[in-house]
Amino acid sequence: MQKAALVYLPKLRTEEDHCGEESFSFPPSSRLLKPAEYKNIFKGGKRISSRGLTLLFKPNGLNVSRLGMTVPKRLVKKAVGRNAIKRRIRESFRLNQHKLGAVDIVIMANSGISKLSSNQQVFELINPLWAKVSTLK
Repeated sequence: MQKAALVYLPKLRTEEDHCGEESFSFPPSSRLLKPAEYKNIFKGGKRISSRGLTLLFKPNGLNVSRLGMTVPKRLVKKAVGRNAIKRRIRESFRLNQHKLGAVDIVIMANSGISKLSSNQQVFELINPLWAKVSTLK
């Protein structure tokens, strides 16, 4: 006789569950995926720089802000390090996307990024950039 497996199915959230609260998710619609989307921002986007990051942004005419990232292999040799930097940037974007409005953003890592080791350091570096984007858009 076989035992039945218990399967946990999480409750799906509906619009009524939100009740006006901000959504802090990062769905595929919030990502820049196609090379043409990146080229569009590189062509006509505004640029803001800090010691480890350069941020390019351009209004997109949609209802959501979208994020793209580049972390060159020449700056951070190991994939583990590149992915960790991207995770930290994504997390910061996820928490601040409701302040940004409808813009496409590409974040490019510069030479100072490899020295950052904690989430707090990345947040301290990128949060002023989010504030500038929200005022300049």
